[in-house]
Amino acid sequence: MENEKGEVIGKISPIDLLCGLETNYSRIQAQETVNRFGLRYVWKSMQADYRLWEDPFADLCRKAGAVRIRDFIKAPQESQIVAPDDGLAKCFHLFVMNRHDSLFVMERNKIVGLLRFSDVYDNVSQTMKACTAETAGHNP
Repeated sequence: MENEKGEVIGKISPIDLLCGLETNYSRIQAQETVNRFGLRYVWKSMQADYRLWEDPFADLCRKAGAVRIRDFIKAPQESQIVAPDDGLAKCFHLFVMNRHDSLFVMERNKIVGLLRFSDVYDNVSQTMKACTAETAGHNP
């Protein structure tokens, strides 16, 4: 997302989009905590109480027309920010521990880039394949 000056101010993930279309999610902050402590049955009850996605496609067009991006875009959290000079170890840690799909690269309080998990994963996958091919030729 860009502001009126053309500066990147955030991003919208597919999950952000779905949460924006089902506005009742903004009333619930407990899903992560409930799931973390193995209380999934509480979450199921909350889904029923808040009528979350009862019929997800029935009124999608109506919901999409009424929702404004500015209503649900969020500024990057501290756990989503890296500096251009940060190492990949820090990025791996942030991806794994916080389950982010991307990290904002910031310099002097401005977003200068976006590191996507898929890009890092592709690199890791290629490296692992190269290691496998390399070690396959060696007999211990």
